[in-house]
Amino acid sequence: MGKTAGILRATFAKENIMFIAHGEKVRKHSRWILAGILILLIPGFIALFTTTGSRDRTEEQLPTLRGKPVNAAEYMSARRDVRDLYYINTGRELPSTPQFQNEWRREAVLRLLQLRKARELGIRAPESLLMQWLQNHPVFRNERGQFDPDRYRRFLIMLNNRGITESRFIELMRQELILGQLRDWVGAGAKVTPQEVSLSYGPMHERVTIDLVQFNMSDNKDPIAVSETDAKAYYDAHKENFRKPALVKVRYAFFAINDLKKTVKVSETEVDNYFEENRHRFPQVMDLTTNIVGGATNVTASVNSNALALAKASIREMLAAIEARRKAGELAQQLAVKVVPDANAPRPDLAKIATEMGATVKETDFFSQNDPLPGISGRSFYEAAFLLARRPEPPFSDAIETPDGCYVLEYLDGKPSRIPGFDEVKQQVIERIQEERRYEATVQQGQTALAKVRELVAAGKSFSNACAELKLKIDTYGPFTASDQEFAAPAAARIQQAVLGMPVNAISEFITTATGGEFFHLRDRQPPDAAAFEADRSRITEQMFLRNRRALYESWLQTLLREEQVDFGKIAVAPPPPAPEPEEEPTEPSPAPPSPAR
Repeated sequence: MGKTAGILRATFAKENIMFIAHGEKVRKHSRWILAGILILLIPGFIALFTTTGSRDRTEEQLPTLRGKPVNAAEYMSARRDVRDLYYINTGRELPSTPQFQNEWRREAVLRLLQLRKARELGIRAPESLLMQWLQNHPVFRNERGQFDPDRYRRFLIMLNNRGITESRFIELMRQELILGQLRDWVGAGAKVTPQEVSLSYGPMHERVTIDLVQFNMSDNKDPIAVSETDAKAYYDAHKENFRKPALVKVRYAFFAINDLKKTVKVSETEVDNYFEENRHRFPQVMDLTTNIVGGATNVTASVNSNALALAKASIREMLAAIEARRKAGELAQQLAVKVVPDANAPRPDLAKIATEMGATVKETDFFSQNDPLPGISGRSFYEAAFLLARRPEPPFSDAIETPDGCYVLEYLDGKPSRIPGFDEVKQQVIERIQEERRYEATVQQGQTALAKVRELVAAGKSFSNACAELKLKIDTYGPFTASDQEFAAPAAARIQQAVLGMPVNAISEFITTATGGEFFHLRDRQPPDAAAFEADRSRITEQMFLRNRRALYESWLQTLLREEQVDFGKIAVAPPPPAPEPEEEPTEPSPAPPSPAR
């Protein structure tokens, strides 16, 4: 609005100057000018006084509760809440796609209704509870597990750049805590019975054994001929798949944490203070001796000097790393300030300034976002480099933090993404076609084999004999469970899904994989291990309790929507999906705390 208003003011200023300079012409042709102005104004008056004016149209666009438009101010406030919370949680703007816009409308109405209900129930978020949550949140804690005011300040600066003030952030977090308490209040009625736990545990923990038959296209050695006509037609239909990525070349200054650690001095007092504040983290330091005297049990604690020395050495190393990281960030920020270009001065010499500050200075070759760079760790380096490629002036980055240290980058050159000509990628096209045809042939071979195995089994042969007759190799896996994270067969998750409820001696459908496909025979199924179930009962019960609470709250929310007769209004129709972008633009990383609501 401000930008638009500025343009309008500039336009009006120009017209005023024009009328002053040409006043005589204005007076001479005043009748025609007046008629022209009236022609322009009449449609506006018609729209202003018509019964279907802007106010009615606005109300038509609002969601309705019990047949009446929702309070516009309250609804717009809720929309703003949803938008700002999305940014706080993701570090990104709310997408403008129809799907997101519809979800935005829906979430705003849901938030409005939930906050109303919380007020009716008298739910509040005391200042002490809110401050406790902020100080205990992992995003705002340092490596020592303590609240870090500097992290909190940096986070607020990021939000402020988006127009979210500290008071606004605090108020949003207060509302989220209130909604969390509302969920607790509704979910308090959730229960879990022992029968539910047993029924839930059983299918996922039955121990099964399978005979697996695999088909891999690497075993298909038949030559595949591809004509140039086929290759050219494939290239024309899939040009985008052969696109070369954008490339960038940068010079960088690096402040390494390992180098700075050598200059850091950690005092014994600092080590002792940290140990005392976090003694609970080092239980290995204490040796406990149990003695039974006269029927009474006495427990004596003594310090294990070797364990204490090791603990303090690890603390010293950690504190040195923390201080080195702080110094690396401070030096990188100082360098970023020193290389800010001055319009009246030559371009700053990053290499010279950085070398004087003790940084390591290097220059890369051209690289893409997916090319590994020797000695570089962390995606933030790549994101900063390609951000400079899109905005090469000024050519220097801000301080970039990575796991190994901090960087400042200087943009040197870039090459845009491009689609190469057919002759340049002809061999690649042929190899792609051969790979696709070999894969299709492998899948067809597997599906044909499955059909023949089923015929032989139906005729009375065992699965193993049928496979032997067809010269199919069998690999036996198991026993494993449907929840086993260590199960390592190809397409393991799909096999685990398929075995649920599958009878013994049944044969699965054909399962496609990245290299071909497979099918299996369920050889055996055994009940869950009773001891393992008892050991895991409390965890399963807790998981089911949380699931039931969420389900109960969702049911309550749907009932609330029906009672309020909510109509979310006109829903945008999603357009066809756009063509894929040639290069995904990186986004600035931003630490964002999740919603505090439970």
